Amino acid sequence: MFFNFIKRTIDITACVSEDFAFAEKFYPIVPSSKFIPDWWKNTPKSKFNFEEFRIVRTVRSCPGIMGTFKNGYIQPLWSDLAFKHEDENYWRYQFADNLSEIDIHSSEQFVNFYKNYNFYKVNSPWLIRSSENIKFLMVDPFYLFDKPKPYIIPYGFLDGKVISSNFFFFVEKNLGVKEFLLKSGIPTIQIIPITEKTINFKTEVVSNREFKLLSNTYKVRKFSNVGIETRKILSNLKKKI
Repeated sequence: MFFNFIKRTIDITACVSEDFAFAEKFYPIVPSSKFIPDWWKNTPKSKFNFEEFRIVRTVRSCPGIMGTFKNGYIQPLWSDLAFKHEDENYWRYQFADNLSEIDIHSSEQFVNFYKNYNFYKVNSPWLIRSSENIKFLMVDPFYLFDKPKPYIIPYGFLDGKVISSNFFFFVEKNLGVKEFLLKSGIPTIQIIPITEKTINFKTEVVSNREFKLLSNTYKVRKFSNVGIETRKILSNLKKKI
């Protein structure tokens, strides 16, 4: 009887502020199954070849790839992005929404790591709120593209009841001028909640004030240990009190 009282579901909500209501209306975060790529659809299924009397397998039988299409959620780019990278010290960008921003992380933050690359962080308008404290795996939706991208997106683990869906991309320094225009709607990252429970997922627009409070209330976790250290400090303070 005890097990009947265990909650079998978890509520996860992706929130944007009123300023970014267009993202929720036109390019919401959706289940990964909504982003099956054309190259996959156009690949023949595995079948038995009666002339050679053997099974001819294709990637349509790959459980690893199929699993990526069945799990997690895709965050589409919410606005067109024009980006130009000339060298280590000169780069420009412009979002069509005139709101979104990109930061650069200096090489001193990544000592001895991908030395020939610049590191950029796209500030996402989304916060992901969970009814329980769980981990989220953020990865490059590699299989949704049919050719290499002009940048690299690394993966990362985040944890907490509220997380940011900001993401990094790396651009090689020494390959001359790189210009690319990313269209709104293309997949940016795949967000995979690490839980065995059934997920009730939705998106919503909240007021700018509520969005700010939401950010501050849970000390949003990002791709660093700042949030972890903050929790340790707060925990130690509570013990002393």
